[in-house]
Amino acid sequence: MERMVGKETVKNMEHLVKLLHKEWERSGRTKAEVSIGAADVKPVESRLAREIQARQGQLETEGMAFKEYMELSRENFVLLRLARKIKKESISLYPF
Repeated sequence: MERMVGKETVKNMEHLVKLLHKEWERSGRTKAEVSIGAADVKPVESRLAREIQARQGQLETEGMAFKEYMELSRENFVLLRLARKIKKESISLYPF
């Protein structure tokens, strides 16, 4: 019985994490706006990509505390949303 409870708990936690990821993917109200020049788009995109990859590498390590995992995961989703916004704007301004 204890094993079934453990499996059910894991299943519920996985579902919770999926729901959180869906929520974190959505952009909420804009809290701040920043303008970057056309010359700075590529360096900013590169920096964001490095930061996302670094956090993703940390997320894939074994033995991370759940709270730390969730904090890093949320940070990654914020960075991914930011990268998508920058990419979308740069494509609309420079569609080549």
